[in-house]
Amino acid sequence: MRILPMGFSCIKLAYGKWIDSAINGLRELGMQVMLNIWNKLHFIGRIYGFSWRRKPYCEHLHGALEKPGHVLFQQAFIPPEIADQLNADSLKEVAFYGLLLQSLPKQALQLSAAERSNTTQGGAGLKVLDIGCKNFFYASSLYFYLADVLQFSEFELHGLEVDTGRLYRNLYRRRDYAEYYCQSINTYLSKPAVFYHQGNWLQWENDQQYHLITVFFPFLFRDLNDGWGLPRSCFSPREFYQKCAKQASRIIFFHQGEHEMQCSKALIESLIRASGRGSILYQGRVHENVYVKRQHPVYSLIWQS
Repeated sequence: MRILPMGFSCIKLAYGKWIDSAINGLRELGMQVMLNIWNKLHFIGRIYGFSWRRKPYCEHLHGALEKPGHVLFQQAFIPPEIADQLNADSLKEVAFYGLLLQSLPKQALQLSAAERSNTTQGGAGLKVLDIGCKNFFYASSLYFYLADVLQFSEFELHGLEVDTGRLYRNLYRRRDYAEYYCQSINTYLSKPAVFYHQGNWLQWENDQQYHLITVFFPFLFRDLNDGWGLPRSCFSPREFYQKCAKQASRIIFFHQGEHEMQCSKALIESLIRASGRGSILYQGRVHENVYVKRQHPVYSLIWQS
């Protein structure tokens, strides 16, 4: 009767490390499965949830801009009429994104005549897509950078965000903020030119072509995707990049820290080798500014697919 316990003891003594490793692996797998199920259910609740606020979101106007504010909206590439509709914190963030865009070399983003003539469905002219735009607070900075610095004309700017229902402490959702920011631009332009969409890029309009795609701080690591409560169906960096290359001639990436940038660059280079076409037109490091302090320096890549 003692043979089995003794036998098991001998086995555990000989293979204890592998057994413990297997048990820990199964435990970790179970935790990952449960986390993914939780994230997926919570995510569905956010997407299809109702609005907690009856009134549309509106930021407190900060009135006439003084000299520091004048510098801010100039660096953000936005008209003062739009800057007046942002609070101080939003204006600083918009100015920061404006400086990120300003750091890019214009010659790497000049579209050729052939690229410009490659109109989108319906002949709507140039179309730009920003993926993972959160609440699209920087829409004004991006739009007027494209219009005034890159000289894009008759174009549409579309923001795509998968988690539009994420709730803030004031009980407004990301989409509530985004609708306010888009409306302020469209009202200023007296035409609809900036749009906000809910959707997963991996499943988004496979036949739509864009002249430019911008991506600010994509998730390249699974722990970030999980930590922000997104289901695993939203996470596939290689497929994400492949889809960008298929549907746009130029893609701009901004990354937090050198490690993330190097991972992104390696992924782009592997796709270039696999397809036999395309190149990285630019890579750079963006210095910090006095308005927004970040833990990591920001790196940028421009990819011609």
